[in-house]
Amino acid sequence: MRLPFILLAGGALILAGDNKRRAGVSPSRYRRMFAGVGRGLAADQAAAAARSAFRQAASAAGFELTALPIEGTGPQGEALAIDVAVKASGPIQRACVVSSGTHGVEGYFGSAVQLELLGSELAAFEPAPGQAIALIHAVNPWGMAHKRRVDARGIDLNRNFRTTGEAYQGA
Repeated sequence: MRLPFILLAGGALILAGDNKRRAGVSPSRYRRMFAGVGRGLAADQAAAAARSAFRQAASAAGFELTALPIEGTGPQGEALAIDVAVKASGPIQRACVVSSGTHGVEGYFGSAVQLELLGSELAAFEPAPGQAIALIHAVNPWGMAHKRRVDARGIDLNRNFRTTGEAYQGA
């Protein structure tokens, strides 16, 4: 069995597996699916609620969870972490990785997409030997908790990075 692939384009979410089934999600369904993310919560509690919902859904779907703590705290002084959920079969040779929240403020949409995936086809998905699916929740948990694009140091994780050995060239 191949891993499902995910394509987000033009307001439609498409999941496909071996049987080539495709299920589109209309823009109006997107609005209904994601409208409740953080609803009824104080703004400074939304990131903690999204994290808790992700961890619960991943655990219920049989994913192994790892929390990678980061420096800094949320608005209420809560500890922050990047959560990684993995479902694998044996030593991993190939993986499908779905991340959210590189730009913290965008993390709520990504979190909602991950929750929808965990509540649908991924809940029953069993990887073939050597395959894995990994969901990385809130790559920038500080930005998500504080509703900022950047991290606690003002760094845009999508633009301000260097590879190993690469010298800093300036702006």
